[in-house]
Amino acid sequence: MGKFLEARAKELVSGGLLVIGMCGIPRGLPFSNLADSVMYTSMAEVLIQMQSQGLITEEQVDTFNIPIYSASPEEVTFLVEKNGCFIVESIELMNPAAWLKRAVNVEDVRQWMICIKATMGSLFINHFGDHILDVFFDRLTEKLVGLTEKIESSYREKLMLFFALKRK
Repeated sequence: MGKFLEARAKELVSGGLLVIGMCGIPRGLPFSNLADSVMYTSMAEVLIQMQSQGLITEEQVDTFNIPIYSASPEEVTFLVEKNGCFIVESIELMNPAAWLKRAVNVEDVRQWMICIKATMGSLFINHFGDHILDVFFDRLTEKLVGLTEKIESSYREKLMLFFALKRK
């Protein structure tokens, strides 16, 4: 985040606003308690399964990285203050989707995977090739549909961190 803030500070004039939405997490809550943890663990299992079937190589699995990090508001505030170029105007954890507030069903999981495929699909295409994208997400969706109870029992409130920073 430090390098990101440094780069944005060079782009903004004094008084300019930077608004960011990213994965968030309440302070002190382990990532393993989140629905996203269930998803990322399932992603790894599906990739290993596809590797064992010869659809992708072991090297591709070993070198794949998803650049995701969930920060708490306190962590972001600390990093912004450490950077020294911005003032935190507003920072809040919010609910990213209505389905996170109610019982999870199969259609919710399918819609979630459509969103994940839309946002992360290019990472998979660039690393593995476009021939595995649909197979991977079909398998991941099927796996997560079988884990709806686990997803439902995970922490699912206020997981989207939105903040506005003003350039000093």
